[in-house]
Amino acid sequence: MIIDSILGDFHPVVSLRSVDDNFFNIVFMVVIASLVLQGWTIPWLARRLDLEDRNAAPVVPGPSG
Repeated sequence: MIIDSILGDFHPVVSLRSVDDNFFNIVFMVVIASLVLQGWTIPWLARRLDLEDRNAAPVVPGPSG
């Protein structure tokens, strides 16, 4: 599962491995956390700041290809 692989990266960050491995794992987790945090908060913040266009047509995904 994706969640297991993401959470599994916490262990190498706190272990006594080489600096390069730890640096990669820390950067990976910071990027993932940043993306998740932004994905959850930006729509909420746009509503709170009244930046949404309420007259815009809803986006309906069409067939790809």
